[in-house]
Amino acid sequence: MSNQINVKHIKEFIASNKIPFAATQSKLCVPIIARICRKMAHGIKFDEIKVCDNLIIDGHHRYVCALLMKFDIVKC
Repeated sequence: MSNQINVKHIKEFIASNKIPFAATQSKLCVPIIARICRKMAHGIKFDEIKVCDNLIIDGHHRYVCALLMKFDIVKC
């Protein structure tokens, strides 16, 4: 999966899926997302994502990776 991570793939994923939480960060780094996805694929655990109401407070990159990799790391 992580070798497919690029801007086009991320935009297509977001456009074609319901994303439950909204970002409070304006930009993401694709190499960071690819690196985190590779780590998730190898079973490395990450801290939970912190949200308030429907806004991501901490963990934007981890959130996108969790969606792409179908992992559950959201903490409300």
